[in-house]
Amino acid sequence: MANTSTMPTPTKAKAGGLPFLSHSHFMQKLKEENRFEKNRFTVAKRLERFQLILSNEQNADSQINLKSTLGYVPYHEDLLPRWNAFADSQKDNKSLTNITVHNSCIPPSPFFRDKIYPIFQKNQNITSLELRGVNRSLIFGVISVLKMKKCCKLVSLDLSWNKTRFTDIARYQSLSEAIGNHPSLAYVNFSNNALGENVDHLSLVLKGSDKLESLILDSNDIDSDGVDLIMKFLKSNKTLTTLSLSDNDFGNKGVKAFASTFEENDDMALRELNLSKNGLTLATKVESKVLSDMLMHIDLSHNLIGVQGLKNVVAYLAGNPPLACMNLAGNILRNNVAALLMGALKRNTNLAHLNLGHNSFTKASVPCISDGMDLISKFLASHTTLTALSLRHKTETKEGGKTLTQSFLKPIAQTLERSSLRELSLRGSDLTLATKVESKVLCDLLMHIDLSYNRIGVQGLKNVVTYLQGNPPLTCLNLAGNSFRKEAGASLMGVLKRNTNLAHLNLRHNSFSKASIPFIIDALKNNSTLLTLDLTDNKLKAKSGGRKEIIDKALFESTSLQSIMDSNHTCQVYLSSNSWGNRETHEAELRRINALDTAGQSIRFKVSLAMFTLKTIQFNPLAFQHISLELMPRLLEFVQQQVGYGGYGKNIWKVNRKGKGKNPVLSRIYEVMTGWSMLPSLFERGPGKIKKKAVKKRKHAFAFKEADDEEWTPSKAN
Repeated sequence: MANTSTMPTPTKAKAGGLPFLSHSHFMQKLKEENRFEKNRFTVAKRLERFQLILSNEQNADSQINLKSTLGYVPYHEDLLPRWNAFADSQKDNKSLTNITVHNSCIPPSPFFRDKIYPIFQKNQNITSLELRGVNRSLIFGVISVLKMKKCCKLVSLDLSWNKTRFTDIARYQSLSEAIGNHPSLAYVNFSNNALGENVDHLSLVLKGSDKLESLILDSNDIDSDGVDLIMKFLKSNKTLTTLSLSDNDFGNKGVKAFASTFEENDDMALRELNLSKNGLTLATKVESKVLSDMLMHIDLSHNLIGVQGLKNVVAYLAGNPPLACMNLAGNILRNNVAALLMGALKRNTNLAHLNLGHNSFTKASVPCISDGMDLISKFLASHTTLTALSLRHKTETKEGGKTLTQSFLKPIAQTLERSSLRELSLRGSDLTLATKVESKVLCDLLMHIDLSYNRIGVQGLKNVVTYLQGNPPLTCLNLAGNSFRKEAGASLMGVLKRNTNLAHLNLRHNSFSKASIPFIIDALKNNSTLLTLDLTDNKLKAKSGGRKEIIDKALFESTSLQSIMDSNHTCQVYLSSNSWGNRETHEAELRRINALDTAGQSIRFKVSLAMFTLKTIQFNPLAFQHISLELMPRLLEFVQQQVGYGGYGKNIWKVNRKGKGKNPVLSRIYEVMTGWSMLPSLFERGPGKIKKKAVKKRKHAFAFKEADDEEWTPSKAN
């Protein structure tokens, strides 16, 4: 028996009356049970965090989101009260549409039968299920539910990363029946489930997927035999438009099956194909036939496509197929084939998106690297359909002390103003933007620029700020991972007050701290066009002097009606990458409020929240006693809008109250009406004439004698 005198005391009970168990509690329990010897500390931390996630998801309306961001959370008996409280909070919920569970385990049987199954019974409108890395109890329970005829109207099912959960063929048979039982099901993700280890398992999954539109089978160790099964499936399928087989390593032998199938069946519905990370070379004509004219999107990234493979790609593109998107990132393309590729692209008028990142452009490949880049710049100038270009990540080879991407910039920057390009990604390219040549990449024609994870310093930031001061049509700017500090916060936030086009700004993974908060608050209060601002993974604490200060002073200053009006009602601000601390800041809820259709709706919700839910502003009925008759219906509508009553605030703000006891809404209506100065005048007749009605004789002798009725006629003045 454990020595209870040494047991750590649980923290003070919070909402729901359950104590929050501390990290030290789980550590000691794990040691006593002799479990998880190698990573006790990590597991204890996950268990501590996950109980907060369970608590935050109580009373969810349309979505349940149980995501462990720290990794897999095993089941522990001390979490059972939290699981029970979570399930009990959902027993009356009939509005669920999405359920997401990542890296966690529900309690063992009969928990699913007694607690989770009733949730599915009462929610027939669930359209999305995402169960990644969960335990068998949950997977098999959900499959048994999905097999029923009277079940939810599922559209999307994600069972990825559960490869250790399926053990026998009977389970796959049940899964196949469950998928086939839903005519509305369009998307299934079954990645990382080791389907390639047994072709019978793969065959059953394909059998149930005959009515799908999208099927994801990434990382399943599918070999050439598995590809043959998939080809038979595609020949008879008339609905599948998207197929992903990334990271299966079936090589050129497998791709030959694709090629022959595409050549013989050009009327298939397939339009998007992902064959990345499969060791393909496309060196022979047979292999290259996988480049079918029926495809609109093909991903060939991170393969082994070299000179001969690229020649086949060039021949395909030169024929101007209807292909709109091609990904060739992470192959072994060099400058000696750049001329071939760019020459084919000059004649192609359909391709709109091309990714050439992570390749091997080197100085040794050609006498001068600028030859290849000149071809790219000429291509950009003449190509009228290409709208997006990615040259992400630097290479190790340098020319004259500069990275290759820096060498690329001069010819490309000079051509941008004459091209159709609207989206440019230079992520992780070791850029500083400190020189005039580099800064020319900030072109006034671009709508989307990704400059994340570079080395933009003081001078580079000045060039960015100068560019934004000109109010270009740029709508999306990514500056994540550039180690910006206080000075960057002051200049960037200052220019946001004057820029009226930028809608999305990503500043995550920088070094903004408490010193940057005043500039962030000032920018948010003086900008109404920015729609998203990402500040996650900076040095901003959850409570005082950090994220809570930004919330309280910029997004929801609830000290008075005027302060609420002066807050920002249009920008969705991301301050934390997980739910830890959200109970203090309400970041997620305020993002949903600011995402409402109009600023007026956001203001109305915040005022109602401040007055009737959080009660930071006192509701005074006397303040409305002289309101006009025309506005009274609006006022009566407003005083009834309290979160948790009549469905108001559904999907926006989670509350524990269920509306039991005294109804505050009726009390407010009574107080407003009785204090309204115009109420007596509604019952006054005003000037007019009274005409007595003549008494009609009754036909029956027993009729009672009635008093003379009066008929009032208003005067002409009224």
